[in-house]
Amino acid sequence: MESDSSRTLTCDQLNLFLTWFSPSFPVGSFAYSHGLETAVAKGAVTGIKDLCEWTETVLLLGTGRTDGIIFCEIHHAVTEADEDRLAHIAELSASLLSSEELGLESLAQGGAFLSACQTVWPTDFLTRTKLDAPTYCVAVAAVCAAHALPLKLSLICWYHALMAGLVSAGVRLIPLGQTQGLQALASLSSTVTQAARQVQDVPIEDVGSAAPLIEIDSIQHETQYSRLFRS
Repeated sequence: MESDSSRTLTCDQLNLFLTWFSPSFPVGSFAYSHGLETAVAKGAVTGIKDLCEWTETVLLLGTGRTDGIIFCEIHHAVTEADEDRLAHIAELSASLLSSEELGLESLAQGGAFLSACQTVWPTDFLTRTKLDAPTYCVAVAAVCAAHALPLKLSLICWYHALMAGLVSAGVRLIPLGQTQGLQALASLSSTVTQAARQVQDVPIEDVGSAAPLIEIDSIQHETQYSRLFRS
């Protein structure tokens, strides 16, 4: 795990974090619920307590765990300019997508994130490597590393954006009031830190998730009759 010194950022680095992980950054995150829409429709998530527990499961046991491990590997590969490792882990990440809609969610956001960043903040390394159809965690980790942003803080920002997106979907779907949404964000703050901490020392051989009900919800969402979200 990185030392506490990694918390020191320049103003330019902080601005990058604030820009890239803003809800207004054009990756279309507002269109995806990660299967939450099905969970709400089935009555499995009916209030703020359920939403927090569901989101915590995603971050600690679901795709949050898998993608967090991948994130670390990609960050190390780009930091070390290891193009072969980058390509291998990026391919592995795509192969771990567990449903068609979770694949759409990750690949669409990953492609949008990388394209936007390489247009506005291009780096020679990522221009040279030409990542094809990266998952969202691969794109974000690669860009953060290419701009020398520390792994620990990059992970926390990425997990927070994931958590905030799920809470936002829950506020619209359940529905919840804005104050309850803020209470959910506050309650899940420690989960974000825990999620970022737990993946940093996990070997790539142990990559994987343990949240089958959420993955089933995502699969069932593909044929759900009435939908607001794309996943």
